[in-house]
Amino acid sequence: MHEGDEGGGDPGNKGSGSGSHSGSDDSDEETTSSVQRRHPFGKGKGPKIALPTIFDGDRDFVKAFKRDCQLYIMARLDEFQSERAKISWVLSFIKGRDVDD
Repeated sequence: MHEGDEGGGDPGNKGSGSGSHSGSDDSDEETTSSVQRRHPFGKGKGPKIALPTIFDGDRDFVKAFKRDCQLYIMARLDEFQSERAKISWVLSFIKGRDVDD
């Protein structure tokens, strides 16, 4: 990645300043980190992530269900504009006799 590609650095201010982020390598790393936080799988479509399987109340399956939901949401952050959207989406995969009470 070249400096200035993401608009995160000031190309005319190379090497100036007294902080730990004064070198060009640090600013490149900072830019890469900020992009990874916004798009953990890159800016393209990314890998196809499977939908979680329906959770039917089986306690042995809770950790796997939670992990699958977190992975899907993390891969598609742009599709979930709020916490409410995430919660609604996860709840749509919880069905069955043991959870309908």
